[in-house]
Amino acid sequence: MKKMMGCFLVMAAACGGPGSNPDGGGAHIDPGTVQGFGIDQKDTQFFASSSANNGVVDQFDIMISDTPKICENVTNGVTPKGSGTLWITLGNLSGSNRLPVTVGTYSLPSPDATSLSGLVAGAHFDKYQDGTCPPAFDLAKGQATSGTVTVKTYNDTYLAGEFDLKFVDSGDKLSGSFVASKCGIDLLTAPSPSCTP
Repeated sequence: MKKMMGCFLVMAAACGGPGSNPDGGGAHIDPGTVQGFGIDQKDTQFFASSSANNGVVDQFDIMISDTPKICENVTNGVTPKGSGTLWITLGNLSGSNRLPVTVGTYSLPSPDATSLSGLVAGAHFDKYQDGTCPPAFDLAKGQATSGTVTVKTYNDTYLAGEFDLKFVDSGDKLSGSFVASKCGIDLLTAPSPSCTP
C-alpha cells in the first residue's frame, strides 16, 4: 500500500475462523466498528511487494473488504461505491533498510514515534457512501492508532493470521482472523484507486 508505507516509511465462520467467499480469501470479523461502520466481509486478499524490484518481498498488504473482486478492482484502480475496506500494511524495518517480511507479530507504532524498526504495521479503514463516492466519514478517523497484526502462515498462495486494532476515536476497534488469497500484482506499482459511482 503506497499511502501507508509512505506514512511510516482478513474455514468456516461458525468455527471462529475466516468465512469463505467466491474470490478465495476469507476473514472472521469480531463485533466492532469504526465511525459506526463494520465490515460484512466479502473478500480478503494479500499483496506481496518488492520495493527494490529484486524479487525479495519486503511488504505485505492485506485488504479485507465488504465488496468482492478485490484483486480485479485494485488492478484496474477502482474503488466501488459503498465499499468498506480494512487495509493493513506490514513491513520489516531496520533503520532506512527494508528487510524481508516474515511470520510474526507486527505492531503499530505510537503516533509520535520518530523512528521505526522491527516488524511494523499500519492500518486504515475506508468507507464510501452507497449512492455516491464521497467518504462516509472523515477518513482521518479511519486511521488505526494502536494494535497488532500477527502473521501465522505465509506461502506463495495465502497469508493467514489475526489482527486487533484500535482507531482514533475511543471505542472504535476492529479485530478478527483472516486467510488471505494472493493477488499477483505489486501494489507499489499499481494504479492509484479512485471511486466509481
